[in-house]
Amino acid sequence: MNIKATIISTTLCIACAACTGPQDGLKASDGCKPAAAGVQKPFETPGRHGPKLVMGREYWSYLHAGSIYTDPYIAGVVLESEKKTKKKNPWNNFALTNLPVFRDCALVRPFNRPPPDANGTSASWRTVKENAYRSNLEYESLEADSKKDKPMVLVFGSKRNVLAMVGDVDLDHADWAAFKKAHPNLVGTRTMCEWGNDMLMNKIRTTNVLNQVRRDELMSVWKRFDMANRYDRIKMCRWYTDRKLKLHYDDMDTFMAFRAMYHLDHVAAAWGAKALTVETTNSTSGDSEYRWDIMGMFTRGAARQFGLPWCWYVAVYLNGPAKDGSWKNDSVCNLRRPYRNAIPEGGTSASAQRRCFYYAYLNGANAVEPESWATNFFTTNDTPDGIAQLSVRGKNFSDFHDFTAAHPDRGVTYAPVAILTPFAQGYKACGGMAWGTCPYTDGDYAIDAVMFSIAPGWERAKALRAGIQEGNLHNSRFAMMYDVLVPDSPQPKEEFKKALFAYPAAILVGDYPDPSMFEDVLAEYEKAGGRLIRITAADLPPRKPRAFLDIYSGKLRFPSVERTLEGLQRDLFPFAVEGDCQFGANRTKDGWWLWVFNNKGVRKYADTFETIDATCARDISVKFVHAAVAPVTELVSGRKVDVKDGRFSYRIPASDFAVFKIGR
Repeated sequence: MNIKATIISTTLCIACAACTGPQDGLKASDGCKPAAAGVQKPFETPGRHGPKLVMGREYWSYLHAGSIYTDPYIAGVVLESEKKTKKKNPWNNFALTNLPVFRDCALVRPFNRPPPDANGTSASWRTVKENAYRSNLEYESLEADSKKDKPMVLVFGSKRNVLAMVGDVDLDHADWAAFKKAHPNLVGTRTMCEWGNDMLMNKIRTTNVLNQVRRDELMSVWKRFDMANRYDRIKMCRWYTDRKLKLHYDDMDTFMAFRAMYHLDHVAAAWGAKALTVETTNSTSGDSEYRWDIMGMFTRGAARQFGLPWCWYVAVYLNGPAKDGSWKNDSVCNLRRPYRNAIPEGGTSASAQRRCFYYAYLNGANAVEPESWATNFFTTNDTPDGIAQLSVRGKNFSDFHDFTAAHPDRGVTYAPVAILTPFAQGYKACGGMAWGTCPYTDGDYAIDAVMFSIAPGWERAKALRAGIQEGNLHNSRFAMMYDVLVPDSPQPKEEFKKALFAYPAAILVGDYPDPSMFEDVLAEYEKAGGRLIRITAADLPPRKPRAFLDIYSGKLRFPSVERTLEGLQRDLFPFAVEGDCQFGANRTKDGWWLWVFNNKGVRKYADTFETIDATCARDISVKFVHAAVAPVTELVSGRKVDVKDGRFSYRIPASDFAVFKIGR
């Protein structure tokens, strides 16, 4: 893969109040003193945390190929066809193809041809070309490769199919080698697509396989693993990974892992993945939810622990009640050809999608990819000539892309605290039981206590019935300043030590079958000045049966954990932010970016357009604590913000955000 580390200066240090003496009557804490040699100092960022470069850039917008808007070759073919037939497709507005969001995007090329005949023995097509339908432009467009100077990612749909999980794998490796040589902009294949989810869905789909030989072989595979044993689940993941690699030419160089519900980033990275992708959606039900902020902490943490680039895939599906009270699964916005639960009013709100784009960029993602963009980025409604124009969602992503181009120097997402969790945790996007099926232990309880203190639970089931769906990003009094690391992965111990020493503080939680794997590293870390905090069930309220349900709803809180987080934030975050919001910071070469989100105020049923309650705007106040007072500019609006007596104030509209550049 064409990837190398971005070098970020770590020698620049801003004024730190606690390093020069107490301020406002507070005692200077150990966390703000220069750390001992080897452990990262607060308020600086280690070079290893800088975003990686992919084909020379820190960030790319990823869009699926196959459209006139993203692919100049297809645009040429379609335009020529329209000239010959003199038939104009209103969805083809060639004037939009020159927008930067389309002109500059990288391409994800999906090949969705089903696998070979189930009654045969072959599990996969032999060549790249055979994976493409022969009746469309997929492969022709690929060979033209109109965007040779931009990254290309391949997705082989046939290799996700349950029929590919067993059977003969007879691939043309020479064809693959020739293909890679002809396409040096190939940065990876999605070897593992939604892999935690896919693995379970393929287990379920086994009963639908008509070929008796294949079905029996599949059943024999799944029977090896106890679904209620977290260590068996890891073994199942290992088997699945090996199978998927075999289906992808055993090519470790293009091994990309894409996950959804299950936090398997560290697992894939430890087993050789060269890039990671997190998919965030709103397709759970009841009290459980995709917690996008926590999901980002896991993926970014894995990327930093293993030195990898990572992508944020913004899905648009929603499971929830319709306005009449009936339940709809897989509701999605489709402005072109509505079908089943795909309707113009469907899916997650445009507001949630927009906030997620910016949140991903500010959190350091190397790429942001919107799902189903070709069906919801355009509308022909209310346009004077009936020709497609950008929809609200399309304009949101176009504006976002323009923001990334205008502000490419976003700095490094500041996360001074590592949360250490077990390799076999199988932590779900909604928290709770390991892998969703394993007995809930004291260690699991401690992990939830930390994660739900950072991003609080809420009564989602009740809110769903009222159409209030917007909980995936959470207003919190605690800064988003955490990365998740895994201390007991197969990673060489010295590499884990380097990763851990990049954080001034760490929190250890969870159950470990063999703590001796890493306890010596933790001892060295503390000796070198790192602050290690161990949180166990003994520090928490007694655990009741199915305690995680009370955690989900916010009924159960953890005062001791909150006090710990308060102390870390007081010592390690450069600003004191007051107000009902979500916030974090990026360290830049000449100061800081402070980003503040207000995730309140959106009402959205599965079958209605969103409405925004303007009264849910939130006023915030920001005090300079460990950062030198400097000029402030809000970057999205370009507005200068007044600073007085080391503070500034700002109003964040409902379902909106602000990005403050602090410094010259």
